[in-house]
Amino acid sequence: MANQGYSDKVLRRGVDYKSMFHPQVYLDDYYGPGVPQSAVIKDFLHSLFNTGNINGDRLLDLGSGPVVSNHISAAKWFNELIFSDYAPGNRDALRKWKNNDVDAFDWDPAFKYVAALEGDVTKWEEDRENFRRKMSAIYDCDVHNDNPLHPVTCQPFDCVTSFFCLEETCADEEEFCRVIRNVTSLLREGGVLILLNAVGQSTFKCGDVYFSSLSVEKNDVIKALEKVGLKDISWHSFQAPPMAGLSDSAQCYVVVAKK
Repeated sequence: MANQGYSDKVLRRGVDYKSMFHPQVYLDDYYGPGVPQSAVIKDFLHSLFNTGNINGDRLLDLGSGPVVSNHISAAKWFNELIFSDYAPGNRDALRKWKNNDVDAFDWDPAFKYVAALEGDVTKWEEDRENFRRKMSAIYDCDVHNDNPLHPVTCQPFDCVTSFFCLEETCADEEEFCRVIRNVTSLLREGGVLILLNAVGQSTFKCGDVYFSSLSVEKNDVIKALEKVGLKDISWHSFQAPPMAGLSDSAQCYVVVAKK
């Protein structure tokens, strides 16, 4: 593990997310029309969830950012979707979309895309409204707390996901392992953890602001999962299309593990 690259930039992290991470800018850059990485991720997550092997009553996403689309394929396999984020602006963006506010980000193209993958693009509006109904809560979270949802306490979840989040909160391997432990504490026995992030990424850009990320490789992630006792670990990686200087990584990973 090493944070490398962009050594001439001021890299932000931690509390900076509350004032320097701008949800609309991030969404436009990473999830706007024609962004190729967004389509690749939707394709992979659809293939993952469409096996039907990952299902249950309640799914928790930690560090959701302002993003809805990563869980469209998961929605039909769970009764409740609980979102969470550290930054108030990201939570506000999620609430705006749930409440169908006029200035909410337009996720309709993402729902149309996934409905087409499902084989019936005409169902996208039904899928969108079902998704809104299943968004049962949007919590404040901090993955560095023993209970990342503190002060909220919840029954253990059937599935916990965290996409493009955990490495971005950590400075070193020890911190990363501790965060994995905290996240795993929210899973029931037999529950499934799904992580998605960039391989070897040391920084990413939101507007003119650069944020730090702990650079990890396959062995780093698997070692951290094994350290907290997770089993049935499966690793998947795929090339990410070029992101025009937004990230210093060109590969993403998804890892699935069971508690």
